Amino acid sequence: MTRALSTPAFGATTLATEPSCCPLCGPDALHRAVASGPDFEYRTSGDHEWAIHQCLVCDTLYLNPRPTEAALAVIYPSNYYAFSFSQTKSLAYRAKGYVDRLSVRKYLALYPGEGLVCDIGAGDGRLVDLLAHSGALAPNSVYGIEPSLAAATAAQQRGIDVRHATMEGFDWQPDSHGLLVLQQVIEHVSDPAACLRLAARALRPGGCLVLETPNGGGFDARLFHRRHWGGYHIPRHFFLFNPTSLCRLGEQAGLSVVRVDALPSPNFWIQSMHHYGSERGGVGASLLMRLFRPHPPRVLPLALFTCIDLVTAALFNTTSNMRVVLRKEPGRC
Repeated sequence: MTRALSTPAFGATTLATEPSCCPLCGPDALHRAVASGPDFEYRTSGDHEWAIHQCLVCDTLYLNPRPTEAALAVIYPSNYYAFSFSQTKSLAYRAKGYVDRLSVRKYLALYPGEGLVCDIGAGDGRLVDLLAHSGALAPNSVYGIEPSLAAATAAQQRGIDVRHATMEGFDWQPDSHGLLVLQQVIEHVSDPAACLRLAARALRPGGCLVLETPNGGGFDARLFHRRHWGGYHIPRHFFLFNPTSLCRLGEQAGLSVVRVDALPSPNFWIQSMHHYGSERGGVGASLLMRLFRPHPPRVLPLALFTCIDLVTAALFNTTSNMRVVLRKEPGRC
């Protein structure tokens, strides 16, 4: 049910790819191509069409084929938004900072009172900084890791403890952490099951892992599912879970599910509209792209889609973004 795709060539540059499969059900599970599209946001791969596949057993979505590790420096350009979030002065990003401060309170409520706290995929360190200055954690107990050397260096220059490392390559000490945060990270890694096993090993008994990641079952995901959904973030999102599949993955790593929450994700709506407009002709499409620019987003559509997602979350407990909290129980992992 699959079709082999050749390694894409973009002008004079060849971007290496590798095959992918469902992290839950493996390479033998039936799957089908359900969507395709280029890198709408940064055009790092020209007009090449990437394919999104769906596992027919657990409904997990995944990019197949996907860029190799050697291609990461290309698909995450120097102007990638997460690398300089803290330096952005727009009103929309200041609102995002307020949301992050609310999230920190929820994270701290899960902290068992002992152990280190790490933000994995820390970008330029904005969340590490908020946690470190919360007043609720011991000095020097909070840090982050970030695979981008430029982003980690920018954080260090601001006095924030962000270390240049990948989750897979970091020296995790067993039973050392009370709280691990992967905020919009698990969808980017090449082996999410292995990453959750590493997290389980690093957590102390009673410690929690917080995952925030797109939900491939959200309303806007279904509306734009064939091509333009912002949550695809082609070609940087390798895997897109739903609440059931992500909880199963956590349980396979030896963790127990504490709770699952639907979170507003207005940016996915905005990006979806922008991507749709980018392939339409005429004045209307141009206006659509200006109104729904993704970086930085405009305040009016941000507020509108936030309200839509809040209502959807309250009525149906689902949006295109979710928070899954997992705990390491005593005597496990």
